[in-house]
Amino acid sequence: YSYIKLLANTFINRFRLVLDQETVEMKLGFSRNIQLGIKVVDNNSNTPIENVPMNCYIDENEKGSLALSDADGKFIFPVPSTSDDKPIQYVNFEVNMNEMIESAQLFGVLPQIQAQSTLKVIPPKIFIQISENNLGEATVNPYIQPVIVEFFARNFSANFVDNNNADLIISGTVNTRSNSDTANDFGIYQVFGDATISISNGETGEKILEKPFNKIQGSSFQSNEEAANQSLKKMSEKITEDFLP
Repeated sequence: YSYIKLLANTFINRFRLVLDQETVEMKLGFSRNIQLGIKVVDNNSNTPIENVPMNCYIDENEKGSLALSDADGKFIFPVPSTSDDKPIQYVNFEVNMNEMIESAQLFGVLPQIQAQSTLKVIPPKIFIQISENNLGEATVNPYIQPVIVEFFARNFSANFVDNNNADLIISGTVNTRSNSDTANDFGIYQVFGDATISISNGETGEKILEKPFNKIQGSSFQSNEEAANQSLKKMSEKITEDFLP
């Protein structure tokens, strides 16, 4: 039994992992179909080893993807999902002993065959320009642009730039209008708000998404201005809850 355990350790120690890339760059929210390649070879003969089970993950609490090496000893993994926006993260590759050896615990403490790639997470650059008019006048304290900025800052650690040299271009127009200068028969001022928000790819100019918000009603017993503010507040909540996610 001791000799069998020794042999298991000896042979497993011959596994060597060879990374295709030690460092990978990913723009948060934009990079798709990035593939991570790794190969497992026999350290003595340098020949590939087939059918080795491998886990690929960022968070050790989530084991991510599992794959078997092909005839050339190779694996291809997608970049594991991550909700972290740290600029430097690490992709871990680990031979799964429990998948490779039945009742692995009977062999004692087996070597951990691991490798690691550095993942550089680059925040996107965003240019945002929302024209917001409240009852025909430019809004001094806008409602819409701040919620969009806050969303991309919180979820993507975005950098906001003041020109079109950006990954995303967010533009829009927001207007409020009243049906009457006076309150209705119930003493209520009513104002309606309309907006159109569009998001485009800054590099290609391609429109990714566009959303209109029409007849968002705001009401107040005080004035049309306060009713208009209520309309804009409702609109900002709809954008935050329905559009941005």
